[in-house]
Amino acid sequence: MPALIVLFQWVGFQMKAYALFLRMSGHVPRIGRAPADHVAMRVIARCAAIRVALAAPLLCLAVAVAVAPDMAQASVETRRFDDWELVCRAADAQDSGADADEASQAQGASQDCRISQRLAVAESGQTVFLLTGLPGDAPGSYVAIVSVPLRGYLAPGIELRVDERAPVGILYETCDPSGCHAGFPLEGEILQAFRAGLRARFRVWTARDEPVDLDISLIGFTAAFEALRERSS
Repeated sequence: MPALIVLFQWVGFQMKAYALFLRMSGHVPRIGRAPADHVAMRVIARCAAIRVALAAPLLCLAVAVAVAPDMAQASVETRRFDDWELVCRAADAQDSGADADEASQAQGASQDCRISQRLAVAESGQTVFLLTGLPGDAPGSYVAIVSVPLRGYLAPGIELRVDERAPVGILYETCDPSGCHAGFPLEGEILQAFRAGLRARFRVWTARDEPVDLDISLIGFTAAFEALRERSS
């Protein structure tokens, strides 16, 4: 437990650094896409397999960093779709302590998968924005989770605009030592916009009068999402 507390404090410190960077006059960090943090995000895939409500995937994000060391040996498959990445955790009988019969059943079961795109500070590799898509509560449903650093201004929520379409508001749902998280269903007009669009711009606020726009590429999203649906069915 002490090690867990220290880990939470360290992650929280790293996330806070981004907000401080943005508030420093004369310094704007270079932000670009970065490979996903596979170890921590495997927990999200494991939680998605439980088929719980939207709040549960957000809680999974809260503990992802904490339990990541226990999953370091898990078997993971990664596939790139242009700017998006699909990560699936393969059924592993030894990892779960299953017997031979359970292992046989696990091999035939769908894998725990998610798609994501991560933005990081070029100089340090520090994550400043994470967008994750994963299975939702109802069979065949999917949700997106937005994760941003701590110490931002949360009252306005997040503003999402795909290309030149009308903006959509997203509310924060939970914060933990690793950051603050907001979720929205990947369905209907938003899903159609993601499929057809080129860029999703997320506007967050680091202070009341300091909005910051973060651009997520939608190139490869459709292929990644279809792969997620296939592997999660």
